[in-house]
Amino acid sequence: MSHDSPNAITQKIWDPTSVEQTLDALVQQIATQAGVRKSDVLVTLSGPRTFTIFHEEAR
Repeated sequence: MSHDSPNAITQKIWDPTSVEQTLDALVQQIATQAGVRKSDVLVTLSGPRTFTIFHEEAR
C-alpha cells in the first residue's frame, strides 16, 4: 500500500528486514522532490507497519 503526494508518502512495509533500507530510500525521494536536506524530512509510524514520510512544511 502506498499513498503519494508531492511532499509526502505513506508506505506499508511488510518485510521487517527491509524497513531501514526502504525508509532511507523514501526519505531521499521526499528530500529530492521537496528540494530540502534529508534531515528536514520526518518519518512517523502511522499504523501497523505503516510509515508516513514527509517534509515538515507539508503538514
